[in-house]
This record gives sequence, structure tokens and C-alpha cells, in this order.
Amino acid sequence: MAVAERNLQEQLDTHRQRVDVDHFDLTVRELLRMSGEGELKRAPVYQRKFRWSEETESRLVESVLLGLPVPSIFVATNPDGSWEVVDGLQRLSTLIHFSDASPEQLESIGKSAPLRLRGLTDLTHFNGYAFDDFRRQYS
Repeated sequence: MAVAERNLQEQLDTHRQRVDVDHFDLTVRELLRMSGEGELKRAPVYQRKFRWSEETESRLVESVLLGLPVPSIFVATNPDGSWEVVDGLQRLSTLIHFSDASPEQLESIGKSAPLRLRGLTDLTHFNGYAFDDFRRQYS
């Protein structure tokens, strides 16, 4: 192996050793709590802004309600122990938009009111529902 190739491999091996990958199963409630308390930072400078339409958001909520697999949310750990979202901002912001988030949390994602489901194709009877409607009907 040439010196240049060996240097490339050494550099790659060194940086791979610094990456720590863990897997945590968190509930939606825990993700929302962490976000609300600033333990999970949603908009690092390298993230795009929240852009999903309400129909797209509704389809994600429909998938969650149906128990379908939803892609993971990837985070990086900050020195202060908080996490910041690396991938999954749209999904997390949708959950905030649909939940019983505070006005401040809604404002942080550019929304003024909670999401009302619309455009659902499987759970059509849920169109027009907001999170509070579920709580009242199913509690």
C-alpha cells in the first residue's frame, strides 16, 4: 500500500473511532417533552426550516396511528448533554404541531394553531380531528 493510501486509511480509521452510535427507543411523549424543555434542539443551522404541508403532516400522523414504521430521528450529542436533530426535523415538527404543544412550541415551528388532520386516505373518519379531539373522545 502506498504512503498516500495508508495515510487515507489511517485518517479514516481514526475518525471512525470517534463516532459513537447508540440506539434509543423513545416514546413520542418523551421526544415532545425533551423538545419542550430544550433538551432536544430542533433547528441547528444546517437544518432546513419546517416545510411540510398539512396533508403531508396528516399522513405521518395517520402512519403513527396505524402503527406503521416511521423512520428514525437521528441526533448528535452536544457538550451540555442536549441533543440536536441531524435528521428528522420534519417528522419531529409534525409531532409538535399535532400534539398539545404550548403556544411557544407552535411558534418555534412557525405555526399558530395545532394541526387538524386532513387528506387522510385510510382513516378518513379522522379528517378534521385535532389532538384534543382524540383526548376528549378516547379518554
